[in-house]
Amino acid sequence: MTTIVGIEHGGNVWIGGDSGISVGGIVTKVPGKVFRVRRDNGEAIIFGCAGYGRMANLLHHGLKVPEHDRWTSSMAYLEINLVQAMRELFAANGYVPEGNDNEKPSWALNGGLLIGYRGKLYRVLNNFNVVRNNVGFASIGTGEEVAMGFCAATVGGEPKERIVGALETAEMFTNGTQRPWTILCGLGREPWFDEKVDIDPWKGI
Repeated sequence: MTTIVGIEHGGNVWIGGDSGISVGGIVTKVPGKVFRVRRDNGEAIIFGCAGYGRMANLLHHGLKVPEHDRWTSSMAYLEINLVQAMRELFAANGYVPEGNDNEKPSWALNGGLLIGYRGKLYRVLNNFNVVRNNVGFASIGTGEEVAMGFCAATVGGEPKERIVGALETAEMFTNGTQRPWTILCGLGREPWFDEKVDIDPWKGI
Protein backbone atom coordinates (compact mmCIF):
# COMPACT_ATOMS: atom_id res chain seq x y z
CA MET A 1 0.00 0.00 0.00
CA THR A 2 2.82 2.38 -0.82
CA THR A 3 4.79 3.96 -3.63
CA ILE A 4 8.18 5.55 -2.90
CA VAL A 5 10.25 7.13 -5.69
CA GLY A 6 13.84 8.39 -5.60
CA ILE A 7 15.80 10.33 -8.22
CA GLU A 8 19.38 11.59 -8.45
CA HIS A 9 19.60 14.92 -10.26
CA GLY A 10 22.30 17.55 -10.56
CA GLY A 11 24.37 16.11 -7.75
CA ASN A 12 21.42 16.06 -5.34
CA VAL A 13 18.94 13.34 -4.38
CA TRP A 14 15.15 13.55 -4.22
CA ILE A 15 12.76 11.08 -2.56
CA GLY A 16 8.97 11.26 -2.60
CA GLY A 17 6.13 9.08 -1.44
CA ASP A 18 2.42 8.80 -0.91
CA SER A 19 0.33 8.72 2.29
CA GLY A 20 -1.90 5.66 1.95
CA ILE A 21 -1.91 2.65 4.30
CA SER A 22 -4.35 -0.21 4.85
CA VAL A 23 -5.76 -0.78 8.34
CA GLY A 24 -8.21 -3.64 8.63
CA GLY A 25 -8.92 -3.49 4.91
CA ILE A 26 -9.66 0.24 5.06
CA VAL A 27 -7.27 2.58 3.25
CA THR A 28 -6.36 5.58 5.36
CA LYS A 29 -3.77 8.34 5.16
CA VAL A 30 -0.74 8.87 7.38
CA PRO A 31 2.35 11.08 7.23
CA GLY A 32 5.80 9.76 7.80
CA LYS A 33 6.74 7.49 4.88
CA VAL A 34 9.37 9.99 3.68
CA PHE A 35 11.38 11.88 6.30
CA ARG A 36 14.80 13.08 7.41
CA VAL A 37 16.86 11.91 10.34
CA ARG A 38 19.75 14.18 11.33
CA ARG A 39 22.97 13.45 13.16
CA ASP A 40 24.27 15.83 15.80
CA ASN A 41 26.10 18.05 13.28
CA GLY A 42 22.88 18.64 11.33
CA GLU A 43 23.63 16.37 8.36
CA ALA A 44 20.52 14.55 7.22
CA ILE A 45 19.73 11.15 5.77
CA ILE A 46 16.47 10.93 3.83
CA PHE A 47 14.43 7.75 4.27
CA GLY A 48 11.56 6.51 2.10
CA CYS A 49 9.82 3.52 3.69
CA ALA A 50 7.54 0.89 2.21
CA GLY A 51 6.04 -1.94 4.24
CA TYR A 52 5.19 -1.73 7.92
CA GLY A 53 4.55 1.65 9.51
CA ARG A 54 6.31 0.51 12.68
CA MET A 55 9.61 0.45 10.81
CA ALA A 56 9.15 4.03 9.61
CA ASN A 57 8.11 5.23 13.07
CA LEU A 58 11.16 3.69 14.74
CA LEU A 59 13.58 5.08 12.16
CA HIS A 60 11.99 8.53 12.19
CA HIS A 61 11.78 8.99 15.95
CA GLY A 62 14.36 6.60 17.42
CA LEU A 63 17.36 6.27 15.11
CA LYS A 64 20.65 7.65 16.40
CA VAL A 65 22.54 8.38 13.21
CA PRO A 66 26.16 7.25 13.60
CA GLU A 67 29.10 9.47 12.76
CA HIS A 68 30.75 9.14 9.34
CA ASP A 69 34.52 9.51 9.38
CA ARG A 70 36.34 10.94 6.38
CA TRP A 71 38.12 7.67 5.54
CA THR A 72 34.95 5.60 5.05
CA SER A 73 33.08 5.60 1.74
CA SER A 74 29.37 6.36 1.74
CA MET A 75 28.52 2.79 0.69
CA ALA A 76 30.66 1.26 3.44
CA TYR A 77 29.18 3.67 5.98
CA LEU A 78 25.64 2.70 5.06
CA GLU A 79 26.34 -1.04 4.84
CA ILE A 80 28.18 -1.23 8.16
CA ASN A 81 27.50 1.74 10.44
CA LEU A 82 23.96 2.70 9.49
CA VAL A 83 22.66 -0.87 9.06
CA GLN A 84 24.09 -1.82 12.45
CA ALA A 85 22.38 1.18 14.06
CA MET A 86 19.10 0.18 12.42
CA ARG A 87 19.38 -3.43 13.60
CA GLU A 88 20.13 -2.35 17.16
CA LEU A 89 17.18 0.05 17.12
CA PHE A 90 14.79 -2.63 15.85
CA ALA A 91 16.03 -5.26 18.33
CA ALA A 92 15.88 -2.86 21.29
CA ASN A 93 12.25 -2.12 20.51
CA GLY A 94 11.16 -5.70 19.89
CA TYR A 95 10.76 -5.23 16.15
CA VAL A 96 13.15 -8.02 15.05
CA PRO A 97 14.30 -11.06 17.02
CA GLU A 98 17.77 -11.01 18.53
CA GLY A 99 20.43 -13.66 17.86
CA ASN A 100 20.77 -15.79 14.76
CA ASP A 101 17.38 -14.86 13.37
CA ASN A 102 18.71 -11.34 12.93
CA GLU A 103 20.98 -12.67 10.17
CA LYS A 104 18.10 -14.00 8.07
CA PRO A 105 16.09 -12.00 5.54
CA SER A 106 13.87 -9.92 7.77
CA TRP A 107 10.14 -9.34 7.59
CA ALA A 108 10.97 -6.06 9.36
CA LEU A 109 12.14 -4.56 6.07
CA ASN A 110 9.25 -6.02 4.08
CA GLY A 111 8.91 -3.58 1.19
CA GLY A 112 12.37 -2.16 1.76
CA LEU A 113 13.82 1.32 2.07
CA LEU A 114 15.13 4.03 -0.18
CA ILE A 115 17.86 6.17 1.33
CA GLY A 116 19.17 9.50 0.09
CA TYR A 117 22.65 10.24 1.37
CA ARG A 118 25.19 12.80 0.19
CA GLY A 119 23.54 13.22 -3.18
CA LYS A 120 23.22 9.50 -3.94
CA LEU A 121 20.25 7.13 -3.91
CA TYR A 122 20.45 3.72 -2.23
CA ARG A 123 18.05 0.84 -1.69
CA VAL A 124 18.06 -1.36 1.42
CA LEU A 125 16.77 -4.87 0.72
CA ASN A 126 14.95 -7.08 3.22
CA ASN A 127 18.23 -8.78 4.21
CA PHE A 128 19.71 -5.36 5.05
CA ASN A 129 21.88 -5.41 1.92
CA VAL A 130 22.51 -1.90 0.54
CA VAL A 131 22.52 -1.56 -3.25
CA ARG A 132 22.68 1.11 -5.95
CA ASN A 133 21.61 0.88 -9.58
CA ASN A 134 23.13 2.63 -12.59
CA VAL A 135 20.07 4.48 -13.89
CA GLY A 136 19.82 7.24 -11.29
CA PHE A 137 16.30 6.48 -10.06
CA ALA A 138 14.50 3.78 -8.10
CA SER A 139 11.11 2.92 -6.66
CA ILE A 140 9.70 0.55 -4.03
CA GLY A 141 6.22 -0.49 -2.98
CA THR A 142 3.11 -1.66 -4.77
CA GLY A 143 3.53 0.99 -7.47
CA GLU A 144 7.21 0.22 -8.11
CA GLU A 145 6.92 -1.05 -11.69
CA VAL A 146 4.58 1.71 -12.81
CA ALA A 147 6.72 4.41 -11.20
CA MET A 148 9.92 2.99 -12.68
CA GLY A 149 8.35 3.05 -16.13
CA PHE A 150 7.34 6.69 -15.74
CA CYS A 151 10.82 7.67 -14.53
CA ALA A 152 12.44 5.82 -17.43
CA ALA A 153 10.24 7.69 -19.89
CA THR A 154 11.04 11.11 -18.40
CA VAL A 155 14.83 10.99 -18.01
CA GLY A 156 16.19 14.54 -18.21
CA GLY A 157 13.11 16.16 -16.68
CA GLU A 158 12.95 18.10 -13.44
CA PRO A 159 13.10 15.73 -10.45
CA LYS A 160 10.12 17.03 -8.49
CA GLU A 161 7.86 16.92 -11.55
CA ARG A 162 9.08 13.40 -12.38
CA ILE A 163 8.34 12.18 -8.86
CA VAL A 164 4.89 13.77 -8.86
CA GLY A 165 4.17 12.21 -12.26
CA ALA A 166 5.38 8.79 -11.12
CA LEU A 167 3.21 8.93 -8.00
CA GLU A 168 0.17 10.11 -9.94
CA THR A 169 0.64 7.27 -12.43
CA ALA A 170 0.96 4.75 -9.59
CA GLU A 171 -2.19 6.19 -8.02
CA MET A 172 -4.04 5.70 -11.29
CA PHE A 173 -2.95 2.14 -12.02
CA THR A 174 -2.28 0.47 -8.63
CA ASN A 175 -4.23 0.03 -5.42
CA GLY A 176 -3.20 1.84 -2.27
CA THR A 177 -1.19 4.80 -3.58
CA GLN A 178 -2.88 7.92 -2.23
CA ARG A 179 -2.25 11.64 -2.00
CA PRO A 180 -0.94 13.87 -0.52
CA TRP A 181 2.66 13.40 -1.61
CA THR A 182 5.72 14.22 0.47
CA ILE A 183 8.90 15.08 -1.47
CA LEU A 184 12.28 15.91 0.07
CA CYS A 185 15.61 16.98 -1.44
CA GLY A 186 19.06 16.34 0.00
CA LEU A 187 22.22 18.10 -1.11
CA GLY A 188 25.11 16.24 -2.67
CA ARG A 189 27.73 18.76 -1.55
CA GLU A 190 28.90 20.32 1.67
CA PRO A 191 27.44 21.66 3.82
CA TRP A 192 25.17 18.60 3.66
CA PHE A 193 22.59 20.32 5.86
CA ASP A 194 22.23 23.55 3.85
CA GLU A 195 18.81 24.83 4.95
CA LYS A 196 18.36 26.75 1.71
CA VAL A 197 17.45 23.47 0.00
CA ASP A 198 17.08 20.92 2.80
CA ILE A 199 13.89 22.33 4.30
CA ASP A 200 10.43 21.18 5.39
CA PRO A 201 8.53 18.68 3.23
CA TRP A 202 6.92 19.85 0.02
CA LYS A 203 3.34 18.61 -0.04
CA GLY A 204 1.08 18.54 -3.08
CA ILE A 205 -2.59 17.62 -3.22
